[in-house]
Amino acid sequence: MRCVRVGASAFQFCNWPDEPGYYVHRMLDVNLMVNHRIYDGQALEAVRYAHEDQFVFYRADTDLSLKIWQAGYQVIDSPWSICEHYRDPAEAARISNNEAMDVDRAVMRHSRPDLVTKPCVAKMGKSFLDVAPGAEALQAWGPSAHFNAGA
Repeated sequence: MRCVRVGASAFQFCNWPDEPGYYVHRMLDVNLMVNHRIYDGQALEAVRYAHEDQFVFYRADTDLSLKIWQAGYQVIDSPWSICEHYRDPAEAARISNNEAMDVDRAVMRHSRPDLVTKPCVAKMGKSFLDVAPGAEALQAWGPSAHFNAGA
Protein backbone atom coordinates (compact mmCIF):
# COMPACT_ATOMS: atom_id res chain seq x y z
CA MET A 1 0.00 0.00 0.00
CA ARG A 2 1.33 3.42 -1.00
CA CYS A 3 0.97 6.30 1.44
CA VAL A 4 0.67 9.87 0.24
CA ARG A 5 0.71 13.15 2.08
CA VAL A 6 -2.69 14.66 1.38
CA GLY A 7 -2.75 18.44 1.30
CA ALA A 8 -6.29 18.92 0.05
CA SER A 9 -9.36 17.08 -1.14
CA ALA A 10 -11.26 18.37 -4.17
CA PHE A 11 -15.04 18.18 -4.17
CA GLN A 12 -16.92 17.19 -7.29
CA PHE A 13 -18.44 20.30 -8.88
CA CYS A 14 -21.32 20.99 -11.25
CA ASN A 15 -22.77 24.21 -12.66
CA TRP A 16 -26.40 23.17 -12.47
CA PRO A 17 -28.42 22.80 -14.69
CA ASP A 18 -26.02 23.60 -17.56
CA GLU A 19 -23.39 20.91 -17.12
CA PRO A 20 -24.01 17.22 -17.65
CA GLY A 21 -22.06 15.88 -14.70
CA TYR A 22 -19.78 16.40 -11.73
CA TYR A 23 -16.07 16.96 -12.16
CA VAL A 24 -12.81 18.08 -10.62
CA HIS A 25 -10.33 20.31 -12.41
CA ARG A 26 -7.20 18.59 -13.66
CA MET A 27 -3.94 20.43 -14.26
CA LEU A 28 -0.65 19.14 -15.59
CA ASP A 29 -2.06 15.70 -16.48
CA VAL A 30 -2.75 13.93 -13.20
CA ASN A 31 -2.58 16.74 -10.65
CA LEU A 32 -5.93 17.94 -9.43
CA MET A 33 -6.63 21.59 -8.83
CA VAL A 34 -8.66 22.39 -5.78
CA ASN A 35 -11.60 24.63 -6.54
CA HIS A 36 -14.27 23.47 -4.08
CA ARG A 37 -12.41 21.75 -1.32
CA ILE A 38 -11.11 21.09 2.10
CA TYR A 39 -7.47 21.69 3.00
CA ASP A 40 -5.13 20.05 5.49
CA GLY A 41 -3.89 22.59 8.05
CA GLN A 42 -0.30 21.32 8.00
CA ALA A 43 -0.16 21.64 4.21
CA LEU A 44 -1.48 25.20 4.41
CA GLU A 45 1.12 26.09 7.02
CA ALA A 46 3.88 24.47 4.95
CA VAL A 47 3.07 26.64 1.93
CA ARG A 48 2.32 29.78 3.97
CA TYR A 49 -1.34 29.84 2.95
CA ALA A 50 -2.93 31.54 -0.06
CA HIS A 51 -1.65 34.79 -1.51
CA GLU A 52 -4.87 36.62 -0.76
CA ASP A 53 -3.43 40.04 -1.62
CA GLN A 54 -2.19 38.86 -5.02
CA PHE A 55 -5.49 37.60 -6.45
CA VAL A 56 -8.96 39.15 -6.44
CA PHE A 57 -10.76 35.83 -6.06
CA TYR A 58 -10.53 33.19 -8.77
CA ARG A 59 -6.92 32.10 -9.15
CA ALA A 60 -5.74 31.99 -5.54
CA ASP A 61 -6.93 28.37 -5.39
CA THR A 62 -4.92 27.48 -8.52
CA ASP A 63 -1.80 29.08 -7.06
CA LEU A 64 -2.38 27.35 -3.73
CA SER A 65 -2.78 23.96 -5.44
CA LEU A 66 0.53 24.47 -7.25
CA LYS A 67 2.28 25.38 -3.99
CA ILE A 68 0.82 22.31 -2.28
CA TRP A 69 2.17 20.01 -5.02
CA GLN A 70 5.57 21.72 -4.93
CA ALA A 71 5.72 21.11 -1.17
CA GLY A 72 5.28 17.37 -1.72
CA TYR A 73 1.59 17.05 -0.89
CA GLN A 74 -1.11 15.55 -3.09
CA VAL A 75 -4.54 16.85 -3.96
CA ILE A 76 -7.01 13.98 -4.04
CA ASP A 77 -10.61 13.86 -5.19
CA SER A 78 -13.57 13.11 -3.00
CA PRO A 79 -16.08 11.42 -5.33
CA TRP A 80 -19.04 11.67 -2.95
CA SER A 81 -18.42 15.22 -1.79
CA ILE A 82 -20.25 17.51 -4.17
CA CYS A 83 -20.72 21.21 -4.74
CA GLU A 84 -23.62 22.28 -6.91
CA HIS A 85 -23.62 25.83 -8.21
CA TYR A 86 -26.76 27.25 -9.75
CA ARG A 87 -25.55 29.34 -12.66
CA ASP A 88 -28.02 31.93 -13.88
CA PRO A 89 -26.58 33.83 -16.86
CA ALA A 90 -28.69 36.87 -15.99
CA GLU A 91 -27.24 37.06 -12.49
CA ALA A 92 -26.08 40.63 -11.83
CA ALA A 93 -23.02 39.55 -9.86
CA ARG A 94 -21.77 37.49 -12.81
CA ILE A 95 -20.64 40.62 -14.67
CA SER A 96 -18.33 41.72 -11.85
CA ASN A 97 -17.23 38.12 -11.30
CA ASN A 98 -16.11 37.91 -14.93
CA GLU A 99 -14.08 41.10 -14.49
CA ALA A 100 -12.43 39.62 -11.38
CA MET A 101 -11.68 36.43 -13.34
CA ASP A 102 -9.94 38.47 -16.08
CA VAL A 103 -7.79 40.29 -13.49
CA ASP A 104 -6.82 37.04 -11.77
CA ARG A 105 -5.99 35.35 -15.08
CA ALA A 106 -3.63 38.21 -15.91
CA VAL A 107 -1.94 37.91 -12.49
CA MET A 108 -1.57 34.14 -12.99
CA ARG A 109 -0.09 34.59 -16.49
CA HIS A 110 2.42 37.05 -15.06
CA SER A 111 3.35 35.07 -11.92
CA ARG A 112 3.36 31.59 -13.54
CA PRO A 113 4.03 32.03 -17.28
CA ASP A 114 4.89 28.32 -17.61
CA LEU A 115 1.19 27.50 -17.09
CA VAL A 116 0.06 29.30 -20.23
CA THR A 117 2.28 27.48 -22.71
CA LYS A 118 0.42 25.33 -25.28
CA PRO A 119 1.83 22.02 -23.94
CA CYS A 120 0.80 22.93 -20.40
CA VAL A 121 -2.68 24.12 -21.36
CA ALA A 122 -3.17 20.86 -23.28
CA LYS A 123 -2.72 18.97 -20.00
CA MET A 124 -5.55 20.82 -18.27
CA GLY A 125 -9.20 19.92 -18.21
CA LYS A 126 -12.01 18.36 -16.27
CA SER A 127 -12.18 14.82 -14.92
CA PHE A 128 -15.83 13.80 -14.81
CA LEU A 129 -17.34 11.22 -12.47
CA ASP A 130 -18.58 8.06 -14.18
CA VAL A 131 -21.87 8.26 -12.28
CA ALA A 132 -23.73 11.17 -10.75
CA PRO A 133 -23.60 11.22 -6.95
CA GLY A 134 -27.26 12.15 -6.71
CA ALA A 135 -29.97 14.48 -7.84
CA GLU A 136 -29.60 16.99 -5.02
CA ALA A 137 -30.16 20.12 -7.13
CA LEU A 138 -33.10 18.58 -8.96
CA GLN A 139 -34.68 17.51 -5.68
CA ALA A 140 -34.12 20.90 -4.06
CA TRP A 141 -35.12 23.16 -6.95
CA GLY A 142 -37.43 21.03 -9.07
CA PRO A 143 -37.28 20.12 -12.75
CA SER A 144 -38.40 23.51 -14.08
CA ALA A 145 -36.26 25.77 -11.85
CA HIS A 146 -33.93 26.81 -14.65
CA PHE A 147 -36.84 27.73 -16.91
CA ASN A 148 -38.30 30.08 -14.29
CA ALA A 149 -34.99 31.76 -13.39
CA GLY A 150 -35.13 34.35 -16.18
CA ALA A 151 -38.85 35.07 -15.88
